[in-house]
Amino acid sequence: VETDIPHGAGVAVVAMQVLDLYEGFLVHQMSRLVQRFIAARIIMAGRLYVNCIACRGVVVIQHGIRIPGFFPIPSGEREQEGRGLVLRQIMWLGIDTGGTFTDFVLFDGRALRVHKVLSTPHAPEEAILQGVAEMGVSLGGLQVVHGSTVATNAVLERKGVRTVYITNRGLGDVLTIGRQARRELYNLQPEPQPPPVPRELCLEVDVRTGADGSRVSALTDADREILLAQLAELGPESVAINLLFSFLDDEDERTIASWLPNTLFVSRSSDVLPEYKEYERGIATWLNAWIGPLVDGYLRRLGEGLQPASVTVMQSSGGTVSAAQAGRRAVRLLLS
Repeated sequence: VETDIPHGAGVAVVAMQVLDLYEGFLVHQMSRLVQRFIAARIIMAGRLYVNCIACRGVVVIQHGIRIPGFFPIPSGEREQEGRGLVLRQIMWLGIDTGGTFTDFVLFDGRALRVHKVLSTPHAPEEAILQGVAEMGVSLGGLQVVHGSTVATNAVLERKGVRTVYITNRGLGDVLTIGRQARRELYNLQPEPQPPPVPRELCLEVDVRTGADGSRVSALTDADREILLAQLAELGPESVAINLLFSFLDDEDERTIASWLPNTLFVSRSSDVLPEYKEYERGIATWLNAWIGPLVDGYLRRLGEGLQPASVTVMQSSGGTVSAAQAGRRAVRLLLS
């Protein structure tokens, strides 16, 4: 087996040449050990990271594929050197945070354990840390998969932070107009609904990218001074930037983001949803900025409290992503 250099917690890029791997390596070298641990981590020469799910299951990895679930182990934690083979048990802890209860399911390779504590909505990580402590789980080698309704509840209860929406000149009403869908089609006097973003929090800049990606008008120093003065007056916690055709060229969005203070949570449409359709891209970007600081803050505190365990978070797609990435992509957790 030849390995390339793994990089980053949670992801490795592996190149493998498999020469009768199943018969020559798995059976003869590891059968007894793998039978003891259903979920295990193998390291060859300290460089190859794979998860064994069953003693008779082998996943052949092609060159250049990004593989989630690969976690480097510092050299100081290796149990064996010399022959270059380490087998370490991995425990998986599933955590579901709801509005009333926080539930835990632990799998140690042999059996399942369940636990439940009351949620702490003001600081969701507190209930999680409490539950982990009550279960007496060792954080070394622990893989945490976390599902949460924090983002969903924040939207339903309209508890997002004060957010400014920045867009092109003349497009400040895009989120208010939406798709002109009406809840009561035949009601001539429907009750007015508040817009998602108050008009005073919609700021416009005089910059434009054409439908072919060409430059129509550029940002100036005057635009920068005006925008920063408006932000200072409004005092937001978060900023959503959604410029026309940013999915073709995101330079202007990046420039505006670079102007903003580091204290602000910044969400760019070219980063959140780089696709056409101005309303859909805009509302996703605004939602990400509106709830982002809430989700990012608690996931950051959770990660710090669970070190050195690895923490991943469920997304609406059903997949998982690292806690650090999830905090910056809160909109992807709305249906998790």
